Amino acid sequence: MMARPRADARRIPCFVPGRAGCENAPMDVNRGLSGLIALGYLAAAWREARAASAVWVVPPLALLVWLIWHAETAAAFTGAVGLPPLRRASPTGLVRALAWALLLAPLAGMPAGALGAGA
Repeated sequence: MMARPRADARRIPCFVPGRAGCENAPMDVNRGLSGLIALGYLAAAWREARAASAVWVVPPLALLVWLIWHAETAAAFTGAVGLPPLRRASPTGLVRALAWALLLAPLAGMPAGALGAGA
């Protein structure tokens, strides 16, 4: 019988699902991909307009990456954000899916812009 790891044992991030100790692999893939996409957006903004554009891109990207990385924390929030206050927790999957949709939304317009359709 295999020994189970202690609950407080730190897990090493793993990008190979199915490997021993990689129970959290799907979340690591989410984190890795969202981080790479955000860095790509930041690099593109820096290439186009240097720091002036990159400064405006960082806060929304940081929020979206945080929502993907820590969807459980964001979904569990209840309290006064606006009117009316949040009384129930949100579904974690929905929070993560909406963050992914917003993170990937600019990529949907890239093919049209590359073809010259968007002027």
